[in-house]
Amino acid sequence: MEWWQVLEVPEDADLRQVKKAYAQKIKKYRPDEHPEQFSDIRQAFDYARKVLKQVEIERQVFQEEEIAEETSKPTTISANGTFDSATENQPEALNIEVENADREESGDIFQSGVEEYFDLLQTWHRSDFKDLKTLQTLLTHGAIDDFDQFEELHHRVFHWLVEVVAIKSGFLSTTTNIPFWQIAELDRVFGWQSKEGQLYEHYYGRDLSLIFHAIQEGMKDKRFGSGHTNIESNRSWLGRFLGK
Repeated sequence: MEWWQVLEVPEDADLRQVKKAYAQKIKKYRPDEHPEQFSDIRQAFDYARKVLKQVEIERQVFQEEEIAEETSKPTTISANGTFDSATENQPEALNIEVENADREESGDIFQSGVEEYFDLLQTWHRSDFKDLKTLQTLLTHGAIDDFDQFEELHHRVFHWLVEVVAIKSGFLSTTTNIPFWQIAELDRVFGWQSKEGQLYEHYYGRDLSLIFHAIQEGMKDKRFGSGHTNIESNRSWLGRFLGK
């Protein structure tokens, strides 16, 4: 099945149509309820973006070649004695148009990446934090490899954690509704511990000790750091971010 058939768009659909179809599809086929369909939709979307990006590049090259041919022609003088400069600013205008399109696409991708991450967080939450497959996806999601998306998620996921984490009393000990080691795994991705002082300042008046206690205790758990991919492999900028 071709990508446009999976996304149910015309074969000649543009990027805007593809993004709209993708957004509708992932709302209908959630990863926790329809994992196979969600995976197919995600792969089709990623492939479609690459294809349409290449089409845009080829179109740009073709237009630039046409403009180069046009501007190489001898300059003519109009009836009023002025130079004919109709094509003078076309390359600049084309570059601006392409830059705007790229900026718009980047914004859409940024938003869809952050929203998808939060959809996965909610899926994990609804499983009472027992869905380890979704946790694995959260720890290795593509959004955390992009600096801008990571920076957004660094703050928003911590805020989500502050609102969601709660004390859970046990027979012999007190723990949290999210296992300590899982909170520690999220910290391994986002590095909140290294920003503890700044976070206390930001959440002035809020008791964050439960979260940081969970992180410290979770790091002692034998399940912490086991069986996961190297989450920092594509994030050479992480040290600079956490050092800010």
